[in-house]
Amino acid sequence: MAFNNDDELRLEESSGGVFSALALAVLKCGGTVYGAAFNHDFVVEHIRIEGSADLPRVFGSKYSQSFLGDCMTMVKKDLSEGRPVLFSGTPCQIAGLKLLVGSENPNLFTIDFLCHGVPSTQLLAKYLKRFDQCRISNINMRSKKSVKGWENYGFSVEVNGQSCLRENRREPYMIVFSGDVCLNEACYSCCFRNRHCSDITLGDFWGASGFLSEKDKRYGVSRVLINTSHGHDLFARSSPKLTFRFLSSPFTYTYVVRPRRHKLKNKFIFLLENKGFKVAFWSVLPSLYWDKFMNRIKH
Repeated sequence: MAFNNDDELRLEESSGGVFSALALAVLKCGGTVYGAAFNHDFVVEHIRIEGSADLPRVFGSKYSQSFLGDCMTMVKKDLSEGRPVLFSGTPCQIAGLKLLVGSENPNLFTIDFLCHGVPSTQLLAKYLKRFDQCRISNINMRSKKSVKGWENYGFSVEVNGQSCLRENRREPYMIVFSGDVCLNEACYSCCFRNRHCSDITLGDFWGASGFLSEKDKRYGVSRVLINTSHGHDLFARSSPKLTFRFLSSPFTYTYVVRPRRHKLKNKFIFLLENKGFKVAFWSVLPSLYWDKFMNRIKH
């Protein structure tokens, strides 16, 4: 477990703020950082960063597929020039990058996360159509401004200068995401979910609330899996900015359950494409709530 010593950074990021410490260590060496960001149309895409001022753009979770564009080509160019590179992405994106540039380059550092799966870009685009006549200035899918902060994070959209914040469990976008009714087909059978090719894997330190302070529950704590000696070196360089503790089982147990393709997925996607997000959402909501109720009984 780990968290950033800078409370502002810790609040700004999804979990405990470990990513920014790792990224700053690479930038300090004249390196570049690649990560997912919203563009001006609020489509998620990977961007290249050379300075710390742009780093907040890649903070936070984006529950949508990211366009890689020509980032892979730029990574190869940076590495050929001898520059350190930190690439952050899904486990499958890291696997693809390693196939392209090789896994032995000493200047390449990779970070992935505990991944449930990602929806297509269409889901977010259809969802945002409800704000068509408004000016969206920001989206935060893991806002800690809710009453309980990180432990019960919110989904925030800033529209016409005002913030619309809902608890995660009451937000339609997050309900369909967690209900496995909207993920990309490949995500249901992904072989990289629990087979990480990255140097470091990041996630939330869920399931240990009795182990954490009240501040930790509000500000967030990261689960950090160091997968390689290369990752250990990067974490060591970043450690002055972090508070951390090495833990043994059961806190290190990180198996991510494979999502099951929901029986109503085809119906949801058809309605999403032809009727929009609202109609598609209400058509599957009763089934999603029933599934959630049954899971609670079983477990």
